[in-house]
Amino acid sequence: MSETGHRPRKSASGPKQARPLASDHAEQEMAAYVGREELQSVDEELGTVNQELKSKVEELGRANSDLHVLMGANAIATIFLDRELRIVRYTPSAVDLFSLIPTDIGRPLGDLTHRLDYPEMERDARRALGELMPPEREVQAAGGWYLARTLPYRSADDHIGGVVLTLVDITARRQAEDALRELQAEQASDLAAILRLQELSARILSSADLPALLKPLLDATVEMQGADFGSVQLHDSFLERLDVVAQHGFDTAILQRFASVAIDESTSSGRSIAQRRRVVVFDVNEDERYAPMRQLAADAGFRAVHSTPLFDRNDAPLGVLTTHFREPHQPSPRVQRLTDLYARQFADVIAFKLAEQSLRTSEESSRASEERLRLVIENAREYAIFSADFDRRITSWNSGAERLIGYSESEAIGLSADVIFTPEDRAAGAPEQEANVAFIEGRSADERWHVRKDGSRFWGSGAMMAMHDANNRTFGLLKIFRDQTAQREVNEALERSEAELTQALQDNKVARDALEAAGRAKDRFLAVLSHELRTPLTPVVMAVHTLARRADIPDGARDALEMIRRNVKIESHLIDDLLDLTRVSRGKFEVIPEPMDLHSAIKGAVEICESDIRGKRQTLEISLDAVQHDTLGDYTRLQQVVWNLLKNASKFTRQGGLIRLSTRSSNDRFFVSVSDNGIGIDHSTLLTVFEAFTQGGEWVAREFGGLGLGLAISKATVDAHGGAIAAESAGRGKGATFIVELPLVRPRS
Repeated sequence: MSETGHRPRKSASGPKQARPLASDHAEQEMAAYVGREELQSVDEELGTVNQELKSKVEELGRANSDLHVLMGANAIATIFLDRELRIVRYTPSAVDLFSLIPTDIGRPLGDLTHRLDYPEMERDARRALGELMPPEREVQAAGGWYLARTLPYRSADDHIGGVVLTLVDITARRQAEDALRELQAEQASDLAAILRLQELSARILSSADLPALLKPLLDATVEMQGADFGSVQLHDSFLERLDVVAQHGFDTAILQRFASVAIDESTSSGRSIAQRRRVVVFDVNEDERYAPMRQLAADAGFRAVHSTPLFDRNDAPLGVLTTHFREPHQPSPRVQRLTDLYARQFADVIAFKLAEQSLRTSEESSRASEERLRLVIENAREYAIFSADFDRRITSWNSGAERLIGYSESEAIGLSADVIFTPEDRAAGAPEQEANVAFIEGRSADERWHVRKDGSRFWGSGAMMAMHDANNRTFGLLKIFRDQTAQREVNEALERSEAELTQALQDNKVARDALEAAGRAKDRFLAVLSHELRTPLTPVVMAVHTLARRADIPDGARDALEMIRRNVKIESHLIDDLLDLTRVSRGKFEVIPEPMDLHSAIKGAVEICESDIRGKRQTLEISLDAVQHDTLGDYTRLQQVVWNLLKNASKFTRQGGLIRLSTRSSNDRFFVSVSDNGIGIDHSTLLTVFEAFTQGGEWVAREFGGLGLGLAISKATVDAHGGAIAAESAGRGKGATFIVELPLVRPRS
């Protein structure tokens, strides 16, 4: 039977064969059928196996792919080794640690170079193979730490196929552990510093001396910071400076050089208190603001300075804590935190001691004040002082009260304070009213008649006050008063005198009004007189001028005409002076200011006076030394001032005398001085020398003549120019000096 199971066809030309037996044919049919079934079954089984094998291959491929992805994505450095410790595969993270390349597959582990400090690596791998115990240890590599684990791995048939070496990066964890250890060490150190600070605080508060109290704290601070020197300075708010009160490490000579420093930019402590913050000078040689103190730093042997200001709980400055280092130094945040803690303790200790000293001083002052008050009360014999309780019963009685009222202390204590009031005041309730006002308002003034023990009366003046204890609770009354009877009588006499004075002032006003009216009449008279005197002079001057021009006038007549001219000129000047004086008294004296040269006006005045000075054979010395001599002024009137001074100097100086005229300028002021060695001026006359009609006494007027108007008009002229005039003399016979001061105006360029 063929594979198809069909019978072969018989040949058409062959002989006819005999038909086989039916049983044989059936067996053959059955055998063929069974064969076909078995073949089909095997074929199906092969297909199934083939399908399963394909699925396994695909699954293995996916597993391989996943394994490759996992190996590539895994950040853990991993190396697979076979039983001979040869490289089977590795993760990318292991490349850097072992310098692996693809051709290293199959190489022994011992042939590899790596960056690990792990000499036990091969031994751990063999131990994992032999003992099936996975060794684990932390190993260091350049720049980090790793947790090394060596694990055996089993094959699919449960045999140990090799080992897996994993290296987990634990650098961050180790750094955290190191940081934790450092933090714990710092905390332990901080705790020790705090405990020492508490111990010192408890121990030093028993000390009464502030420097001795601060020294242990400063020593602890220097030790905590690792500094070489240190100081504590107290703030002196009155002198605005810092004074060293405690120090560590400095010798006396160095300490004296900065025992007191100003609060300014030249020192770190001064900057610290001024800026209210910590000041760190890393290197004094690099900080320009520290330049003034560099020599001190070099001599003392420090390069770095840290200053922390100290404030009390109300933020008021107390001083500065300063530490010094031999080398440049920057404090760590931890040291700064601890320094702040120490600074707080320094401030509290200083504030406590200052408060204690203040309290002690206050108590001593209070005791002294109480003693002084007791002595004052006991010895204040001019004042009656007593105290009383709420019922106005007397509880204390001083010697002044005993002297004034008449009751002894033993008699007065326990009596009602009402005994000093008059019967009519007691009936009117005056004692109760005075006490109530004192209790409510704190003080009640009292001026009234009082009664002594003997019944006599006196006018008492004083006050009653409520007394308070330290908690401001009222516990009684205090009355202080004195006998003012005599003063009252004096006041009454003064009132009478004031009334009389008022009447006298009214009478005086009437007289003054009359005097002012007379003065006004005098001024009018002088004005009219001046006018009337000037009127007849005009034709006289004209006639003299006309006659003087004639050629036929005899010499004797010509001399007479010259005499007439001089006297008319003098008379004209006198009339002008009278008119000016009238204007001054009426307040109508005027000047016309214009730009002028004061030296020019002075020279003009000299020319006018030269003939009179030469006539008396006097010497005139002139020194015009003023650098600036321009002003705004009335040229004619200022020239008249100098002319008056020169005329007076010549007039009151004997024949052959000396006259000096000088000028100077200073600070926009011009000074002209005229002095002589003439008759001088006595002290009493100096006080009135610039008043009108004053010439220094009758003898001067008799001997030298004149009305005494020139200096009065000169003063009015100088005053009108905003200047001043003064006279000086050592006395009669010792000459005189007149000084005129005028404002300057710089000329325009």
